[in-house]
Amino acid sequence: MPAQVQCGTQSLVLGILRDASVSGAFFCTAAPMPLLACVHVHFGMQSTGVEAYVVRREADGFGLEWAELAPPLVVQLLSTAPASSLPAHVVAEPVLDSPALQDLPIEPPHSDLGVALAADSPSCKVLLEELKVLLAQLD
Repeated sequence: MPAQVQCGTQSLVLGILRDASVSGAFFCTAAPMPLLACVHVHFGMQSTGVEAYVVRREADGFGLEWAELAPPLVVQLLSTAPASSLPAHVVAEPVLDSPALQDLPIEPPHSDLGVALAADSPSCKVLLEELKVLLAQLD
């Protein structure tokens, strides 16, 4: 999905956001960005932006980790994006107040996450897989 990244007072950097999840994304661009830089990602002209940190640099862009796990704007974008526009391993979570969720068991809200997640929701599964990868990197 097209997006813009801004670092401090620098001008907007245009690029394509890919591999988006509730914990981060990869921003495809030729523009360099310093490692650990705090940036704001904007999804269109009206977007207020989502704060993120540059955690990886590659030749074709840089990896971002959202400053807040599962930012509401990102969750909303993932839930409304057409499945064809998302990478195969990214599963969009339904909107949390959707009537389809009325019958699902919902865990109590976690204050550190900021959102309530269904115990068997795709986002929980994605989070668990990402945690497994992070823990494997620590070993």
